[in-house]
Amino acid sequence: MAGSFKVAPFGTVAWVWTVGFVAALIFFAVRAGLAISGGLFPDTYDVGGAIILAVLIVYGWLRSVKGYRVGEGNIVVQRAGPGRINFSLEDMASVRVKSDIGSFFNSGFLSIGGLFGWAGRARVRNPSDIKSLDADVYGTNPGKSVVLEMKSGRTVIVTPADPQAFAIAVRDAGVRDQSSGARDQGSGTKSYSAGVAKSKKKRR
Repeated sequence: MAGSFKVAPFGTVAWVWTVGFVAALIFFAVRAGLAISGGLFPDTYDVGGAIILAVLIVYGWLRSVKGYRVGEGNIVVQRAGPGRINFSLEDMASVRVKSDIGSFFNSGFLSIGGLFGWAGRARVRNPSDIKSLDADVYGTNPGKSVVLEMKSGRTVIVTPADPQAFAIAVRDAGVRDQSSGARDQGSGTKSYSAGVAKSKKKRR
């Protein structure tokens, strides 16, 4: 079931970051425009702020994720701008859908993660878990997370619009489904325990 998969719609945090950046750009641009229209030289902070924000917004959009492709031995992360990121299926240990993974946070003070989503290193935190996870996140919505565990120990998280279909495509390509493995192991344990119980009853 190889093919292309759209990225999920923005989650709450991605919306807040993106709208916040755009609103700030409009604020500084309007202030500079009003000064110019009034025959005044715009404030340096207004011009500088507008330029910096415009550059960051364009940069964030160019590196933002627009979709994924599974096939030909790779998972390809497709960006809105030039360049793609490839992950070899042979290097993957497991895949699992995890809609309750928590929230994505910036891993650095100067990070712009959240602007049009995430495309790089991020910290993943679930309120019910004391420990946080550092992962490479390429997506927009934590509620649509698919976790890809690499054999090297690296964790990659993507957020396709249809996580189940994406996970099936990766599994069909030969990557182990961690959730299925856990269920199989659990059922095997139950069967063994039941057998031991019956054996004890016969001895009595």
